[in-house]
Amino acid sequence: MTGPEQLARPKAIGYVRVSTNRQAENGYSLEAQSEQIRDAKLEGWRLVGLDGTDSNTISQLTAHARLLVAEEERELISKRTKQGLIKARQAGKSLGKPSTIKPEVVARIVKLHSQGHGTKAIAKALTESEVTAPAGGAWSYSTVRRALERAGVA
Repeated sequence: MTGPEQLARPKAIGYVRVSTNRQAENGYSLEAQSEQIRDAKLEGWRLVGLDGTDSNTISQLTAHARLLVAEEERELISKRTKQGLIKARQAGKSLGKPSTIKPEVVARIVKLHSQGHGTKAIAKALTESEVTAPAGGAWSYSTVRRALERAGVA
């Protein structure tokens, strides 16, 4: 669409979020929320809640309070996630994608590092001795560095 029709079309930013499976099952799925946002008839700037509240009909104080509560909730979720990851690490749980480097290759990398070789030199030595890199092809110094970090050496 071009011309005046395009200019008259309002722009909107939608925020959709589901915290629990129960919310998704009770009609508040991400898809349902997105549909409600697309169907909303908006002119200019407004804050519209899916529960029917609208910044045109509620006070500015209420609108700002809702925004602050949403921001605080985001921060709390982030803090709880970080705390959970710390506790999992302290409990010895392995996080992230497991290494695909064979243990004997990791031992060789650690040995070369302990002999004073840098990550680039180790990568070159592994490539030249035809040790298969995790992604195939040549070894990179960053892959060697990550192997050393996982081994607790770097």
